[in-house]
Amino acid sequence: MSVGSDNGVDLAVEPLLPVFGYACEVGANNGVFNSNTLMYERNGWIVLCIEPNPLLATAGRGARKLWRQVACGAEDAENQRFEVYRGYPHASFSSFKDRYGSPSEPTSIQYVTVRRLDRVLEEAGFPRLDLLCVDVEGWEPEVMAGFTVERWKPIIIVVEDVLNRGSNPPPGYREIEKRIFDRIYQRIEMETVP
Repeated sequence: MSVGSDNGVDLAVEPLLPVFGYACEVGANNGVFNSNTLMYERNGWIVLCIEPNPLLATAGRGARKLWRQVACGAEDAENQRFEVYRGYPHASFSSFKDRYGSPSEPTSIQYVTVRRLDRVLEEAGFPRLDLLCVDVEGWEPEVMAGFTVERWKPIIIVVEDVLNRGSNPPPGYREIEKRIFDRIYQRIEMETVP
């Protein structure tokens, strides 16, 4: 049985991953709700949870071992407006601007720091990355723009596609499955050219 994932992504990718590894969950919510990485942390993995919403920080830090309260984007920035649209524990449905066309006004406005994912992983001291999960309510392209795939070469990348953009896999990856909104990409060995 899945530990945290709402659609079984954690168990679906488990056979493709090592027994011990490094994972990162961007858009970690409170660290437990619908988490694709909680099972791995409980099995001894080093997992970095990233969540910009300060309303989720206390719960996240209490639930997980390695927590960073920042947003991830293509460029570093300070004091970026972050709109909160729903209450706990669904507050991670919030974003810099509601991309779902919500008819309601934000329930609160917060200001957050934005960092490139590469930088956050470096500052956390990650030597490598085996599993990357990105669930940031339509802002996934911006997060991936701040991540150097060929540097980190995770075995599995899970990207939420709630807007059903049907984007191409990252270079060097193939889509192996789509579970509800999550697209699962597996690294393929690049052919060497003499």
